[in-house]
Amino acid sequence: MRISRLAVLVAAAALFMSATATSAFSASSATVYGRATMTPTVSIALSGAGCSESIPLIYEGEAGTLAYPKSGAIQVTNTGTAATALYLGFGSRPQSGAKSWSFGPSSAADQCAWFFTGQDGLNVFVPTDDQSWAKLWGSLSPGASQEFPSGVWLPSNYSSGDFAMTALITAGD
Repeated sequence: MRISRLAVLVAAAALFMSATATSAFSASSATVYGRATMTPTVSIALSGAGCSESIPLIYEGEAGTLAYPKSGAIQVTNTGTAATALYLGFGSRPQSGAKSWSFGPSSAADQCAWFFTGQDGLNVFVPTDDQSWAKLWGSLSPGASQEFPSGVWLPSNYSSGDFAMTALITAGD
């Protein structure tokens, strides 16, 4: 049986194309490994007296005296997934119209001392400016809540009026 050169050439070309196509699709492979890790979240929620402008902590007392809130205490809940420290910071100075007081470590003529009872029963004072933070609680576990009693030493020149003030509680290490 005689095979034509053309048939041999076509068969050789088909064999070559088949070998080339197979090697193009059967290249070696490697495995890629990955790992996704969710970072812990740090988040707090406030509740109780002092948690909003409509539910403030209300302190009443005479000039130069220590006043405790009539409305309860602020409560902080760790709503995150990681334990976190809590810090107390300056929010705004006590103000009533054009009159204002400053914060300080004790009461004076135009200065009040606002504090929250922190870890180990120690009073932690609201800082005098927005440049510093005071540690309020060492480590609040996820899902845990902590109540913070508070008080204000009223200024010695206090006469009357409602003085609105704010402090900040922040979470983080």
